[in-house]
Amino acid sequence: MITTIEPQHFKTLKLASDAIVLDVRNRKEQFEEGQISGNVILEMGTQYFHDELEQLDKSKRYLVYCRSGNRSLQVCQQMDYMGFEEVYSLNGGIIKWKEIFG
Repeated sequence: MITTIEPQHFKTLKLASDAIVLDVRNRKEQFEEGQISGNVILEMGTQYFHDELEQLDKSKRYLVYCRSGNRSLQVCQQMDYMGFEEVYSLNGGIIKWKEIFG
């Protein structure tokens, strides 16, 4: 199931669970825009991206983010199709996260 959530809910799930935070932006974006602490980096668009997703535990909870929320939603849709049980996309991405949490 895919759910798009606001930054406050994303942060609550991150802090209150064993969720895995996935950053799907490229390295340049991560460096220039910053990151949410404790994340795992899986760059969307690389030739190994699908294989890296396949290696993840499908029973875990995943919190996915990108720059604005578009790519994270696409990745969540792909993960849902692949059989992941619980995936969340950060609405507004790191842009909205930074507006709220700095």
